[in-house]
Amino acid sequence: MPSISETLKERQAVFADDTFVCRQELADHLRLSPNRVSELYRDGVIDEVSRKPLLFARDHCAGCYADHKWWLSVKSPGERYAAAE
Repeated sequence: MPSISETLKERQAVFADDTFVCRQELADHLRLSPNRVSELYRDGVIDEVSRKPLLFARDHCAGCYADHKWWLSVKSPGERYAAAE
């Protein structure tokens, strides 16, 4: 199991070349409402880079959202409901 410092280094490497944006800017980039961005964040679809202030890695979140949309397209409603439990 990796140590906390190893995990932090990996996280920093993932976001090193990304642009940090607020919720409104991410919503504009993904063509969603800011409330939908909050729902995606709360549901664990996208991750924050920092909480105070709340910032997101724009390109990373766009990739996570694309993966989420793909997953919704290939899973039946029953499978989605079971996965949410």
